[in-house]
Amino acid sequence: VKFFKNAKVAKVAANFRVALLQFTSYIRAGAVMDNKYLLRALAHKPKIAKAKEHCGIALWKSLGYYDTDITTPLADKIKHTDDVKNKIIEWSLKGAEKADEVTWGVLWNACELEVRDTRKDLKVGSEEFYKEIGDRLREVVYRTQVVDSTMTRSQMMRSKSGWDKMLTTFASESTLSFNLVTDLFVSYKLDSRRMGKEESRKKHGKYIRKAITAYVVTNVVTTIIASMFDAFRDFDEEDKDEE
Repeated sequence: VKFFKNAKVAKVAANFRVALLQFTSYIRAGAVMDNKYLLRALAHKPKIAKAKEHCGIALWKSLGYYDTDITTPLADKIKHTDDVKNKIIEWSLKGAEKADEVTWGVLWNACELEVRDTRKDLKVGSEEFYKEIGDRLREVVYRTQVVDSTMTRSQMMRSKSGWDKMLTTFASESTLSFNLVTDLFVSYKLDSRRMGKEESRKKHGKYIRKAITAYVVTNVVTTIIASMFDAFRDFDEEDKDEE
């Protein structure tokens, strides 16, 4: 466990590229939301405090990555028994955590715009109104963002095998993106048996296209961002930055 923790800390801590890549989950949200809300939400200030107040998963994510073996364990946070080393690690991860907060802070705006359009029966500013937004944000986060808990990990990630832990290190994002697409295909196949291919295609076709688009765009943007930083890190005189 100590080996994997040190490896993960070395990869993530004080890494600006990792912080920037947190925003790519916003693109993936286009698979489960109308893009018009996501685009309009960018014009508003991220409502991080509102999200924490009315959405439990936002508050949970803001506590850190307790069971990915990177930061201070949850028990130590509760008892305030973390040492100097853990505090330094916590500080070095602030960039990634802040980027994550901003992402679901803007997602709150998108969910609010959606609820305003689709739930005219709710009074704006009421407790029911904010609850609906919080529920919608929770759904979007669970389906499109990495949530660090045992219940949301893939079966392979839960394995105690050292090989499985090594193979799935930092694979949460890619696993989530892949599952987002495959889950829709499974739903399409199941409904095809129940109601026929034509009806199933009408029901799921739009969402499958959106999921594939989000998957492709997310991977393209991720690759571009990673390549830009890798170009600066590469000191091989034979290779050009463009390559």
